[in-house]
Amino acid sequence: MPRAVLTAQTVPSFSLVNDIVQGKTCVPISLHEFRLFLKHHEHSLENLDFFLWYQDYKRRWDQLPLPAKLQSPPPQEKPSYVGYVLSGTGKRQQQRSAMESGDSDLIGTTAYPNETMDYAAMNGKHSSTGSYKQDSSSIMTASTYANGYELSSVVSPESYYQGTFPDQQPFRDEVELVLKTFFASSSDKELNIDGYLRQYVLHNSKYTTHPEIFEPVRDKVYETIERSSLRNFVNYALQNINHGGIITRYLLAGTCALLIAVVLIITFVLKVPRWYRILILPPLIGMLICGVSANQGVCFQRAMGHRRDPHAYELVSNAQVDDPFSQEFKFGDVESQSEDIKVVKDPLVRRYNMKFLFSTSLAATLFAVCFTAAIVAIP
Repeated sequence: MPRAVLTAQTVPSFSLVNDIVQGKTCVPISLHEFRLFLKHHEHSLENLDFFLWYQDYKRRWDQLPLPAKLQSPPPQEKPSYVGYVLSGTGKRQQQRSAMESGDSDLIGTTAYPNETMDYAAMNGKHSSTGSYKQDSSSIMTASTYANGYELSSVVSPESYYQGTFPDQQPFRDEVELVLKTFFASSSDKELNIDGYLRQYVLHNSKYTTHPEIFEPVRDKVYETIERSSLRNFVNYALQNINHGGIITRYLLAGTCALLIAVVLIITFVLKVPRWYRILILPPLIGMLICGVSANQGVCFQRAMGHRRDPHAYELVSNAQVDDPFSQEFKFGDVESQSEDIKVVKDPLVRRYNMKFLFSTSLAATLFAVCFTAAIVAIP
């Protein structure tokens, strides 16, 4: 299967995501660098940790014998935003408010699609006691709403899971740890997902440990990784100089621009032969190359030697980001880092660097020659 084409301007493809997650890439776009980036730059390592855990969990679940699998049936329904909103009367609304405020007492409760709601409550109609009126003509279900107001019989979750014994289900302790790590509001690794997805997982996980209860969350975090995190990571990983190197190259580009201005002023004001204007060619090429190098964070000399400067998010020991349930870390220093992280090993990045070096040098030279020729041609 061919590897993905690496670019800093486009969203990384599906195959590049899989290559990094499966450990097929090398420095500077290896899985370890990606974890460091998410941990210390984007602060969203929990997405990758949950995704990797789910992949491993699903693999181990598939290897279970059939009797063990039957102890944890899959959930009856998929999560629904409609079922989350159209979920009941004042009690449910109070629960949703508590959930939005981060009340941990909500863990284990849910707004389930088959539960009824008082449609009059949506119009703000209350009884004299302050509770919502119960009008049988206005009662509807979320599944009715989702199906175009066609009534359908939906088995309640409690009835559906009747006969199961959660304490005897496979991986029950592991699932409880995952809930505390990724779904508890008090956890530093709480996933940033929609409320209806969170409640779907918290409710169904009380009755089953089947991987399908986590599948919608897996899809959500994968979408975030692919569309946002991985693209930002690749843009940073392709840079082979640090912030100081970028500032230096901007200063060099400014110096070259100043030299060009001095040459043009002298040749035009002092009526020097126009062929002296050709002296602007070297600083013009230097200005363009230094400017592009600073803008992209790529040093041409380092690119040719397949060398790089480690980024700030990489200055941390390996053991402190490998455990998805660990929340402790500390930064190290450049001298203590292995020489391996200063060498570009991934073939995709090497090819990108060489292509970038050739195309930028060629474009800068052609533009500089044309511009210089135009200046010389001015009488």
